[in-house]
Amino acid sequence: MFERLRKYGDRPETEIAIEVGLMFLALFITKIVMAELLILLTIIVLLLANFAVRYERNEWKVFVLGTLVGFTMEWAGDALYHQFTWKQTFVDQTLFGMPLWLPVLWGYGFVMVRRIGNVLVHEKHYKRAEPKADHKVFNKQ
Repeated sequence: MFERLRKYGDRPETEIAIEVGLMFLALFITKIVMAELLILLTIIVLLLANFAVRYERNEWKVFVLGTLVGFTMEWAGDALYHQFTWKQTFVDQTLFGMPLWLPVLWGYGFVMVRRIGNVLVHEKHYKRAEPKADHKVFNKQ
């Protein structure tokens, strides 16, 4: 099944649409579900499924970096600007005044940006090469 899903990413537009679609799905889940731990679990399941299907070497390092940077930015923003808007929506805040799922979403955001950047930078990778004239198919006697 996973091999079948991998072949759909053979065009840059498809790769970008899949990544952006999964991020919007994760953001949509945060709006319809109000249980913080359920949101965290759902985002982790989506992330693991995405990594199972489309993981590239050392991508977990990008995810960990994004999670740490996202946590730091959210925590510093809350401390510096006293943005307590999360308390209006989420009651179960356990991570320095922010939802548990937010740093995980930041981590996935980093992975998504890296993947889309790779698609845009290496777009020639997706173009099919012309067969060479000295290829064995063309040289049949």
